[in-house]
Amino acid sequence: ALLYHARRRATLVTPYFIPSDPLVMALRATAQRGVDVNLIVSAETDSRLVDFAQSSYFGGLLEAGVRIHLYEREFLHAKHVSVDDTLTLIGSSNIDMRSFELNSEVVMVGYDERLNARLQEVEEDYRAVSRQCDAEAWRHRPLPEKLLQNMARLVGPLL
Repeated sequence: ALLYHARRRATLVTPYFIPSDPLVMALRATAQRGVDVNLIVSAETDSRLVDFAQSSYFGGLLEAGVRIHLYEREFLHAKHVSVDDTLTLIGSSNIDMRSFELNSEVVMVGYDERLNARLQEVEEDYRAVSRQCDAEAWRHRPLPEKLLQNMARLVGPLL
């Protein structure tokens, strides 16, 4: 719902990104209506299977206009969302089905311009040391990589 109400920008930061179908649809729809949507994830997680599963979603998101940033400094453990200039979510929940549906996660909702501005600074620092995915290059990735991503996606809900 937060994504559907975003007017200018939305940034999601998570170490693990294995989204539900409704979240993928919200991200795509939000980007397609001109909102600046950014997803920041670790370039590599602590699990190759998770890496393949989460990257299996990138193609559709890139085509819709979502900007995907692969954080390359180290494992990115931050978990937060900022929407427009006032709404902020910070907590223990990854953006994956396991966190949303199985784990007992805690998320703080903030409605404060100063908190949001500070979080946007942190997000900008993350983007500065990230590699942005290129949609054209993504379409031309090697076939074995595509196959591994699609196979990993099948078990994504269990990860």
